[in-house]
Amino acid sequence: MNTIPHIQADPGWSVVTGQSIGPAVPKIVITPKPPPQPVGSLLLGITGVKGKYADGVARSVDYPLPANAGNLALAVTFSVDPASLEFTQAIEIGCKPTLPDGTTLNGQLQFDYGKSATEMTLDLTSVKGSDWAPTTLTLPKFAPNVRHTVSIAYKLDVPGKKISVMTVLVDGTLFETPAAMQGVPGKALGWAKDRVMVNCQANTNPKGGTWQWEIYDAELSGW
Repeated sequence: MNTIPHIQADPGWSVVTGQSIGPAVPKIVITPKPPPQPVGSLLLGITGVKGKYADGVARSVDYPLPANAGNLALAVTFSVDPASLEFTQAIEIGCKPTLPDGTTLNGQLQFDYGKSATEMTLDLTSVKGSDWAPTTLTLPKFAPNVRHTVSIAYKLDVPGKKISVMTVLVDGTLFETPAAMQGVPGKALGWAKDRVMVNCQANTNPKGGTWQWEIYDAELSGW
């Protein structure tokens, strides 16, 4: 097994906004937080656009894709602040491997806060590889000021240039994703070949307020 530990502590994180992410651009501030914790964390401050949905990405650097990685796992431990319950539209977590031939696979998933005041839905990129599709899996919204852990298990079909989210483990509860939503085809995006990166995307609702998302640990493993 090959492991890339403590990705959140890498100083190379960058912010991505604009038309390719969403037409309304929020303000995102990335603030590295050094110890006292054993390893530094990453604090994202997100301010939305009043009257519009707004999306912004915190993107890690590219790492070498683990050799012979037919399987990948991403584990992220984080907390959100109380304002997240009012201003969040969705929280996206995932990785995007680019195969040796240049095909990028979309391993993003989304916790959609739009269901109700207390519940969120787990959405995946559709089999078309573009729009979001709800899995019908629901769970409580992330409680503020509490550490949560999301672990995503992927299956890579390298010859077929497809990716599947097999399971999602949220705070110890295992969710198996529908088979019909697996096998998402990749696209050639011109990204660096044989690499993988981590995406943490914050989506704000039209209230336009500010909320914070702190990532305490992020780890990729492949086998």
